[in-house]
Amino acid sequence: AVPGEKPSPSSSCLKHHQAILKYLDDITPAMCIMAAVLRIINPSQFFQCFQLPQRITASVPVNYRREMLDLLEFWASPFHCMQVIVNRETLNHRDTRGWAFGYDLLATFGRYSNGVLDLPSIGLSCAYNPGTITGLMGKVLIHGVKPVNGERFCFAQFVRPGVFLRAFPDMKEPQPPHLLDIDIRANTVDFEWDRFQGTPRTFTFTPMSVNHEL
Repeated sequence: AVPGEKPSPSSSCLKHHQAILKYLDDITPAMCIMAAVLRIINPSQFFQCFQLPQRITASVPVNYRREMLDLLEFWASPFHCMQVIVNRETLNHRDTRGWAFGYDLLATFGRYSNGVLDLPSIGLSCAYNPGTITGLMGKVLIHGVKPVNGERFCFAQFVRPGVFLRAFPDMKEPQPPHLLDIDIRANTVDFEWDRFQGTPRTFTFTPMSVNHEL
Protein backbone atom coordinates (compact mmCIF):
# COMPACT_ATOMS: atom_id res chain seq x y z
CA ALA A 1 0.00 0.00 0.00
CA VAL A 2 1.15 3.56 -0.67
CA PRO A 3 1.85 5.36 2.64
CA GLY A 4 -1.24 7.34 3.66
CA GLU A 5 -3.44 5.66 1.07
CA LYS A 6 -6.49 3.69 2.18
CA PRO A 7 -6.67 0.00 1.23
CA SER A 8 -8.90 -0.64 -1.76
CA PRO A 9 -10.10 -3.56 -3.91
CA SER A 10 -8.13 -3.99 -7.12
CA SER A 11 -9.34 -2.22 -10.25
CA SER A 12 -10.40 -5.54 -11.83
CA CYS A 13 -12.51 -6.38 -8.76
CA LEU A 14 -14.25 -3.02 -9.06
CA LYS A 15 -14.73 -3.16 -12.82
CA HIS A 16 -16.11 -6.72 -12.89
CA HIS A 17 -17.54 -6.83 -9.38
CA GLN A 18 -20.40 -9.33 -9.78
CA ALA A 19 -18.35 -11.64 -11.99
CA ILE A 20 -15.51 -11.60 -9.43
CA LEU A 21 -17.91 -12.53 -6.63
CA LYS A 22 -19.17 -15.49 -8.69
CA TYR A 23 -15.57 -16.48 -9.45
CA LEU A 24 -14.57 -16.35 -5.77
CA ASP A 25 -17.54 -18.50 -4.87
CA ASP A 26 -16.57 -21.05 -7.54
CA ILE A 27 -12.96 -21.36 -6.36
CA THR A 28 -13.76 -21.56 -2.64
CA PRO A 29 -12.73 -25.26 -2.36
CA ALA A 30 -9.32 -24.55 -3.93
CA MET A 31 -8.74 -21.53 -1.68
CA CYS A 32 -9.72 -23.58 1.37
CA ILE A 33 -7.22 -26.29 0.49
CA MET A 34 -4.47 -23.68 0.13
CA ALA A 35 -5.51 -22.16 3.46
CA ALA A 36 -5.25 -25.60 5.08
CA VAL A 37 -1.73 -26.01 3.70
CA LEU A 38 -0.66 -22.70 5.27
CA ARG A 39 -2.34 -23.74 8.54
CA ILE A 40 -0.09 -26.81 8.60
CA ILE A 41 3.24 -25.35 7.49
CA ASN A 42 3.09 -22.00 9.34
CA PRO A 43 0.26 -21.75 11.90
CA SER A 44 1.39 -18.36 13.23
CA GLN A 45 1.23 -16.77 9.76
CA PHE A 46 -2.16 -18.38 9.15
CA PHE A 47 -3.74 -16.82 12.25
CA GLN A 48 -1.92 -13.54 11.76
CA CYS A 49 -3.29 -13.24 8.23
CA PHE A 50 -6.87 -13.97 9.27
CA GLN A 51 -6.83 -11.01 11.65
CA LEU A 52 -6.69 -8.62 8.70
CA PRO A 53 -10.20 -9.06 7.20
CA GLN A 54 -11.69 -8.93 10.69
CA ARG A 55 -9.93 -5.64 11.39
CA ILE A 56 -10.89 -4.19 8.00
CA THR A 57 -14.51 -5.16 8.59
CA ALA A 58 -14.53 -3.61 12.05
CA SER A 59 -12.53 -0.42 11.91
CA VAL A 60 -9.98 0.21 9.14
CA PRO A 61 -10.89 3.05 6.74
CA VAL A 62 -10.98 1.72 3.18
CA ASN A 63 -12.02 2.98 -0.23
CA TYR A 64 -15.13 1.36 -1.75
CA ARG A 65 -16.23 -0.13 1.59
CA ARG A 66 -19.40 -1.74 0.24
CA GLU A 67 -17.49 -3.52 -2.53
CA MET A 68 -14.75 -4.50 -0.06
CA LEU A 69 -17.26 -6.11 2.31
CA ASP A 70 -18.87 -7.96 -0.61
CA LEU A 71 -15.48 -9.41 -1.52
CA LEU A 72 -14.63 -10.36 2.05
CA GLU A 73 -17.87 -12.30 2.32
CA PHE A 74 -16.61 -14.66 -0.40
CA TRP A 75 -12.87 -14.48 0.31
CA ALA A 76 -11.83 -17.90 1.67
CA SER A 77 -8.09 -17.34 1.89
CA PRO A 78 -5.81 -16.05 4.66
CA PHE A 79 -3.87 -14.14 1.98
CA HIS A 80 -5.23 -10.81 0.81
CA CYS A 81 -3.66 -10.83 -2.68
CA MET A 82 -4.19 -13.35 -5.45
CA GLN A 83 -2.90 -13.50 -9.01
CA VAL A 84 -3.92 -15.95 -11.73
CA ILE A 85 -1.08 -16.80 -14.12
CA VAL A 86 -2.04 -18.52 -17.39
CA ASN A 87 0.32 -20.23 -19.86
CA ARG A 88 3.30 -18.13 -18.94
CA GLU A 89 6.94 -18.87 -18.45
CA THR A 90 8.08 -17.21 -15.24
CA LEU A 91 11.69 -16.05 -15.38
CA ASN A 92 13.82 -16.48 -12.28
CA HIS A 93 13.08 -13.68 -9.81
CA ARG A 94 12.44 -12.74 -6.20
CA ASP A 95 9.22 -11.08 -4.99
CA THR A 96 10.67 -8.03 -3.30
CA ARG A 97 7.43 -6.54 -1.93
CA GLY A 98 6.42 -9.35 0.42
CA TRP A 99 7.41 -10.59 3.87
CA ALA A 100 10.93 -11.99 4.11
CA PHE A 101 9.94 -14.98 6.22
CA GLY A 102 6.27 -15.35 5.31
CA TYR A 103 5.13 -18.01 2.87
CA ASP A 104 3.58 -17.30 -0.50
CA LEU A 105 1.53 -20.17 -1.91
CA LEU A 106 1.52 -21.35 -5.53
CA ALA A 107 -1.00 -23.89 -6.83
CA THR A 108 -0.63 -25.10 -10.41
CA PHE A 109 -3.35 -26.75 -12.50
CA GLY A 110 -4.15 -27.67 -16.08
CA ARG A 111 -3.38 -30.32 -18.65
CA TYR A 112 0.34 -30.24 -19.26
CA SER A 113 3.56 -32.14 -18.77
CA ASN A 114 7.16 -31.29 -18.07
CA GLY A 115 6.39 -28.81 -15.27
CA VAL A 116 9.49 -27.69 -13.35
CA LEU A 117 9.84 -25.14 -10.54
CA ASP A 118 13.43 -23.86 -10.38
CA LEU A 119 14.97 -22.65 -7.11
CA PRO A 120 18.50 -21.78 -8.30
CA SER A 121 19.56 -20.01 -5.09
CA ILE A 122 19.46 -23.37 -3.26
CA GLY A 123 20.31 -25.52 -6.26
CA LEU A 124 16.96 -27.29 -6.64
CA SER A 125 14.63 -28.03 -9.54
CA CYS A 126 11.30 -29.54 -8.41
CA ALA A 127 8.57 -31.38 -10.27
CA TYR A 128 5.69 -28.94 -10.78
CA ASN A 129 2.90 -31.14 -12.09
CA PRO A 130 -0.84 -30.28 -12.14
CA GLY A 131 -2.25 -30.26 -8.61
CA THR A 132 1.02 -29.22 -6.93
CA ILE A 133 0.83 -26.69 -4.08
CA THR A 134 4.10 -25.02 -3.10
CA GLY A 135 4.83 -22.89 -0.03
CA LEU A 136 7.65 -20.52 -0.91
CA MET A 137 9.45 -17.60 0.73
CA GLY A 138 9.39 -15.64 -2.48
CA LYS A 139 11.29 -12.64 -1.15
CA VAL A 140 14.23 -14.81 -0.07
CA LEU A 141 14.39 -17.53 -2.71
CA ILE A 142 14.95 -16.90 -6.40
CA HIS A 143 12.34 -18.95 -8.27
CA GLY A 144 10.98 -19.47 -11.77
CA VAL A 145 8.91 -21.82 -13.92
CA LYS A 146 10.04 -23.14 -17.29
CA PRO A 147 7.66 -23.44 -20.30
CA VAL A 148 5.43 -26.54 -20.23
CA ASN A 149 3.86 -28.78 -22.86
CA GLY A 150 0.14 -28.04 -22.72
CA GLU A 151 -2.19 -25.64 -20.92
CA ARG A 152 -1.26 -24.42 -17.43
CA PHE A 153 -2.68 -21.94 -14.94
CA CYS A 154 -1.49 -21.04 -11.49
CA PHE A 155 -3.06 -19.44 -8.40
CA ALA A 156 -0.43 -17.32 -6.63
CA GLN A 157 -1.44 -16.08 -3.17
CA PHE A 158 0.64 -13.59 -1.19
CA VAL A 159 0.53 -10.56 1.10
CA ARG A 160 1.52 -6.91 0.91
CA PRO A 161 2.97 -5.82 4.27
CA GLY A 162 1.83 -2.23 3.78
CA VAL A 163 -1.80 -3.31 3.96
CA PHE A 164 -1.15 -5.00 7.30
CA LEU A 165 0.56 -1.89 8.63
CA ARG A 166 -2.57 0.16 7.88
CA ALA A 167 -4.59 -2.20 10.08
CA PHE A 168 -1.93 -3.09 12.66
CA PRO A 169 0.72 -0.32 12.89
CA ASP A 170 2.72 -2.25 15.51
CA MET A 171 2.54 -5.66 13.81
CA LYS A 172 5.84 -7.41 13.29
CA GLU A 173 6.69 -9.59 10.32
CA PRO A 174 6.31 -13.35 10.78
CA GLN A 175 9.33 -15.07 12.23
CA PRO A 176 11.13 -17.80 10.25
CA PRO A 177 9.13 -21.01 10.72
CA HIS A 178 10.80 -23.95 12.42
CA LEU A 179 10.27 -27.61 11.73
CA LEU A 180 8.65 -27.94 15.15
CA ASP A 181 6.04 -25.33 14.13
CA ILE A 182 4.53 -27.66 11.55
CA ASP A 183 1.14 -28.63 12.96
CA ILE A 184 -0.10 -32.02 11.75
CA ARG A 185 -2.18 -32.89 14.84
CA ALA A 186 -2.76 -36.56 14.11
CA ASN A 187 -2.85 -35.92 10.35
CA THR A 188 -5.95 -33.71 10.58
CA VAL A 189 -6.32 -29.95 10.55
CA ASP A 190 -9.58 -28.30 11.56
CA PHE A 191 -10.15 -24.58 11.50
CA GLU A 192 -13.10 -22.25 11.50
CA TRP A 193 -13.64 -18.59 10.76
CA ASP A 194 -16.62 -16.31 10.35
CA ARG A 195 -18.09 -15.54 6.99
CA PHE A 196 -18.49 -11.84 7.44
CA GLN A 197 -22.28 -11.84 7.38
CA GLY A 198 -22.25 -14.10 10.43
CA THR A 199 -22.46 -17.56 8.83
CA PRO A 200 -19.91 -20.02 10.23
CA ARG A 201 -17.52 -21.53 7.73
CA THR A 202 -15.65 -24.69 8.71
CA PHE A 203 -13.11 -26.78 6.93
CA THR A 204 -11.46 -30.13 7.58
CA PHE A 205 -8.31 -31.28 5.79
CA THR A 206 -6.71 -34.72 5.94
CA PRO A 207 -4.07 -36.19 3.63
CA MET A 208 -6.67 -38.38 1.93
CA SER A 209 -9.79 -36.24 1.85
CA VAL A 210 -11.07 -32.68 1.89
CA ASN A 211 -14.45 -31.61 3.20
CA HIS A 212 -15.70 -28.06 3.36
CA GLU A 213 -18.94 -26.55 4.64
CA LEU A 214 -20.07 -23.08 3.68
